[in-house]
Amino acid sequence: ATDDLSLWTKNCAVCHGAAGLADTKTGKAMQIQSMSQSAWQKQLADTAIREAIVKGVDKEQNGLRKKMPAYNQLKPEDIDALIRIVRAFAPKS
Repeated sequence: ATDDLSLWTKNCAVCHGAAGLADTKTGKAMQIQSMSQSAWQKQLADTAIREAIVKGVDKEQNGLRKKMPAYNQLKPEDIDALIRIVRAFAPKS
């Protein structure tokens, strides 16, 4: 399996940021939510995160088009690894 962090860096960090904060130019422009917020973590089940990775995102929110390409070429174990990374961004209680 590919190293989890390099998988995130290669596919996700350009928009979502290295730590899931969406603090990148693209993340800010699309007003992507930070994955480090407990509210964001609680509102999305792993199945919803998996669906966003596999099918992509194309929605309008607050008058802003939010698009993420589908990463359906990734192996299931790589998608599982990305979900683990996303969950690791949750605030520590």
